[in-house]
Amino acid sequence: MFRRHHHRKRIFRRYEGSGILFVAGGAEHPSDMLVLLASRRRSGIWTIPGGGREPGDADCWATALREVTEEFGPLPRGAAKLGHQRYPFGLLGFEWTTHVVRLSAPTEAGVFPAEGARDFPHEFREAKWFPLKAMPPRTHLLLIPVLWKLRMGWLRQSTEAAPE
Repeated sequence: MFRRHHHRKRIFRRYEGSGILFVAGGAEHPSDMLVLLASRRRSGIWTIPGGGREPGDADCWATALREVTEEFGPLPRGAAKLGHQRYPFGLLGFEWTTHVVRLSAPTEAGVFPAEGARDFPHEFREAKWFPLKAMPPRTHLLLIPVLWKLRMGWLRQSTEAAPE
């Protein structure tokens, strides 16, 4: 039998965060798609630019745009939003959203990280394009479901222009 303990205080604070996974190519065959990942300076884990929601952020997309601008520079023109993957971990008070944005070509994102991107040198060692079928071994676990959806071709069509 389980008891409910209403008197216990929550030990985790609520965390909401989001980031952007940039993709290029693969319009005909998802296996030809490239994804942009960055290696975290401390852990060496390959991940995406992103971070926690701040009081001025209207929603998770605003958080992702702010974080990308801080870490990589402004979003390139012509970027198209393909979709997103939400990870709600309600019991822990944690929520993360990965937005997927298509660039017309990887060279379009050659400006990443942009000269003077404020946080890039502090948070990341390097940023690289990887073929979707050959992810680096230390890829962040929260990226696996969205990478799988991309490989299956479920997020191939541009649904809307990415708002700035």
